[in-house]
Amino acid sequence: MQISCTPHHGDARQCMRRRYQRVSCRIFPPVARICVRARCQEVITGPDMGSIVSSLANRILAQAAALRPLENRRYLVGIAGVPGSGKSTLAAHLQARINALTGGAVAAAVPMDGYHLTRAQLDAMPDPEEAHMRRGAPWTFDPGSYLATLRSLRTPGAGSQACPSFDHGVGDPRPGDVQVEPHHSIILTEGNYLLIDEAPWREVRDVLDACIFLACDLEVAMRRVTRRQVANGASLEAARARVASNDLPNARLVAASSGRACWLVPSIPHAAE
Repeated sequence: MQISCTPHHGDARQCMRRRYQRVSCRIFPPVARICVRARCQEVITGPDMGSIVSSLANRILAQAAALRPLENRRYLVGIAGVPGSGKSTLAAHLQARINALTGGAVAAAVPMDGYHLTRAQLDAMPDPEEAHMRRGAPWTFDPGSYLATLRSLRTPGAGSQACPSFDHGVGDPRPGDVQVEPHHSIILTEGNYLLIDEAPWREVRDVLDACIFLACDLEVAMRRVTRRQVANGASLEAARARVASNDLPNARLVAASSGRACWLVPSIPHAAE
């Protein structure tokens, strides 16, 4: 199948970068491809999570290898999707698969959740009750710090860097919990808002070399989120109310951003579904 893409406007390096992305995707077996917003989008499917992860890992390794002689920096991959779509699970499997294929600790994972505003910061907002109720919405994160981290990680010759994770037991970010070392040449970062087209979040897509969107039916995803909240101690009634007022609106915003991904991956059903 002929792939036709129009490069984004920009300098010669940006054009070269688009060119290596298009060339590298041709070495793989044919899959469904559609052009969206001047980007080639591959729809990657498989009989199970293992086959999908292997396909993604091979693509990432090929493109990272093509980039290295051009820019000598880390290769950044985003994993986006609605709440409950399975982003963290996919990131963990993909990190393990890349490291297994290379025989070393090549891939590191830096979660967007580490950039939640703290509970103290939410308390200081004009309407603290609303801020806590809507925690997880785009405005309850610190996208400026997240972008600064991603830009620092992709700087040529970048060294060690400590990044935050999110402690669900405490309910706040844990500073410096994720250590990225110079040998980590591939960075995976997963989160809801990597692809949304609103300031300042839209800048994240331009920092990423590639981005996966994990497509999931909203009803299925919201059932998963409800079960997760009940497992964390919420009543079923409270969990359903929070999903309806917060998680579902957030999910609709995220779902509308799927066209900005270069790889579209259907979410794998859980065993109980």
